[in-house]
Amino acid sequence: MCGITGYWGYARADLARDAFEAFTHSLAHRGPDDFSIEHWPDAHLWLGHRRLAIIDLSDHARQPLSYGNGRYWITYNGEIYNYLELREELRDLGHRFVSNGDTEVVVAAYAQWRADCQLRFNGMWAFAIWDARDQELFISRDRFGVKPLHYSLHNGAIAFASELKAFLTLPWIDGGFDVEILSETLGNLAGQASSIYTLLKEVRQLQAGHTMLVTRDGRVRIARWWNTLDYLPTIETDLQQHVDEFRQLFFDACRIRLRSDVPLATSLSGAIDSSAVACTISELGRLGKASLAPKDWQRAFVACFTDTPHDEQNYAFNTPG
Repeated sequence: MCGITGYWGYARADLARDAFEAFTHSLAHRGPDDFSIEHWPDAHLWLGHRRLAIIDLSDHARQPLSYGNGRYWITYNGEIYNYLELREELRDLGHRFVSNGDTEVVVAAYAQWRADCQLRFNGMWAFAIWDARDQELFISRDRFGVKPLHYSLHNGAIAFASELKAFLTLPWIDGGFDVEILSETLGNLAGQASSIYTLLKEVRQLQAGHTMLVTRDGRVRIARWWNTLDYLPTIETDLQQHVDEFRQLFFDACRIRLRSDVPLATSLSGAIDSSAVACTISELGRLGKASLAPKDWQRAFVACFTDTPHDEQNYAFNTPG
């Protein structure tokens, strides 16, 4: 989890440094490992990042990150699990990398395939890429909205951030609630998760599976890039084939999620889903297919509710593997 921020005054209104720093620091809890901002005074553009380092802990992967001789700049929250495979494909196409992380792969993929790069990503993300040559800002949110992204349009400018509360630091946000959305939220806490509207009147949410392109003339284009119904696979009728294909997908999903430069663990309840994950990564280790996992990867955390009907520790502690 990282925190990303940005501001672009495409109508030539800039934001003061202290205001943008406060905007970014409001997300310090999302990224305790590092803080960095970049400013392009002539473009009236800021990009900010609060880093939680997971892959490539060096400064080479520090964000905002530059690529293509300074043409592209990215601020990114998420993880692309198939970044190693994509990096090799991009290298074959002539791209060169200075980091070992997934951030540089994301921006290189955008440089190569533009918006179509999203279809190649296996992961979760919210990112913004500034194209300094074409003076365009491209913002993307993953297929199912795992990573959050909010934005506000105001007087020829756009601001965006990972969390809603960050906008309370901006001078044009008065903190007033959207009364209708507040009423709906109190009735259904999860009801606004897929809506463009938020509790703050001046702030919107980029929906899951959507992109936003902001051009130098102030045009804002929001488009849906992912619809699951458009990508449904052809299902065969043979049950054993279903089993084999699901097993392959599940094992691969667990394998690539073990890639990390920091310790990791599973969240274990003893139910079928978390138990399946724990057993699968144990089997991957036995088969020698967890080579890119950190040394102490076979750990699990269990939330216990002792002496309540919701206590699952007996199931969790007896999970095989």
